[in-house]
Amino acid sequence: MKNEAIIIGWINKGKPADCGETMKNQLMIRKLKELGVHCRLIYLKNWRRHPWIFNWFGI
Repeated sequence: MKNEAIIIGWINKGKPADCGETMKNQLMIRKLKELGVHCRLIYLKNWRRHPWIFNWFGI
């Protein structure tokens, strides 16, 4: 059985966190990776400019 998680939200990948939400998400992903969980990321920053992201979810 594979350990996988889908993370939906802002992470500011490759950069320092710019707010509390991105810091929380970065810490959560780091901890999950330490525990051996494979994380799939769905990055929703600027979703208002790119609303087609929701077509992936059928919303």
